[in-house]
Amino acid sequence: MTLFFILVFLLYSVVLLVLTWGWLLFDASRPLKVVRPDDRLLSVVIAFRNEQIAIPSLLKDLDAQRYGKENVEIILVNDHSTDESVALIGKANYPNLTLLQLPEGKTGKKAALDWGIKNAKGHIIIVTDMDCHLSAKWLITINDCFHSDKIKMVVGPVRIDPSGSLFSKMQSLEFSSLVGTSGATLALGQPTMCNGANLSFLKSAYMEVYGYEGNETIPSGDDEFLMRKIAARWKDSVRFLYDPNAVVSTAAQTSWSEFFNQRLRWASKWKYNSSFVTQLTAIAVLVFHMCFLSLFVFVATGTIDWRDSLILWSIKMSCEALFLYRVGFFLGLRWSWSSFLALQFTHSLYVVVVGILSQVRGYNWKGRRWNPLKATPIH
Repeated sequence: MTLFFILVFLLYSVVLLVLTWGWLLFDASRPLKVVRPDDRLLSVVIAFRNEQIAIPSLLKDLDAQRYGKENVEIILVNDHSTDESVALIGKANYPNLTLLQLPEGKTGKKAALDWGIKNAKGHIIIVTDMDCHLSAKWLITINDCFHSDKIKMVVGPVRIDPSGSLFSKMQSLEFSSLVGTSGATLALGQPTMCNGANLSFLKSAYMEVYGYEGNETIPSGDDEFLMRKIAARWKDSVRFLYDPNAVVSTAAQTSWSEFFNQRLRWASKWKYNSSFVTQLTAIAVLVFHMCFLSLFVFVATGTIDWRDSLILWSIKMSCEALFLYRVGFFLGLRWSWSSFLALQFTHSLYVVVVGILSQVRGYNWKGRRWNPLKATPIH
């Protein structure tokens, strides 16, 4: 039994070291910056539902962009909001801003994004979320990254800003592992994940792979399913934007209920994933965390010596800390030992519970209840 746990922990540690190496490839081989003039029309498409609190801040960030405003098209698509979101946008004084209403009979983020993209005039489509904060150089940095026609999609970095509480710091650190995995696997030529809060692609590429067709009824995955379509159609066409100016930030969830529903929504898409590498990775991660939890039971029953388990745990922590510190440094996050240690005792349980429940249990999001078995909103 001890040998089995040694093999599992060593395999997990090797994966972390490979991811760290993939991430370090960005530092070792950063190309000379190619500055493109801000004369290309960029279309920023944002789907929203009940975001009256976030709208003023995002519009302010868009107004502060250093990319020429005459070459920026803002398309906001209302997914049947029931609050004052539409009224607030109507008062905004931003040039080239278009508010679209998602037609009756169409529901969800993918439908809203698709509606906005198809109405966009720009060659490059940039999507983000309404509850995000953008640096003033966000658009300039994205524009520069599309310096070759071979690049069809650019995956941007996202961070969760810790508000000061341990709960928010834990979310921020845990989320940075997803960003790091996204960047590292892209650097290694195996795209696995991305985030729709910071994603850019050519409109022509979107149309050629038929957008979200084939997964339009799945509430999550507007980012990853599209990335895999484009990566499969054009080899080496997806890039990670390794530039601090491109980091998009969002707030941590303030309650366990919001956090749980958000993670259920994210995890619910895995069973629809057609990528063998991604499916295998998800299963391997779930199996490891189940093994990690069972380690406590075997130590308590005397099946495994506690000193052996301590060595295994120390190796795990060292590899995780190395990877997360490097990613967090790039994202501009201050390292927190308290959140790192807290995650050691909670993360595995969270992964197992969310991983299992996301396949059988519905969740609430944006005032809607989603059924994971039908992948459609109940109301």
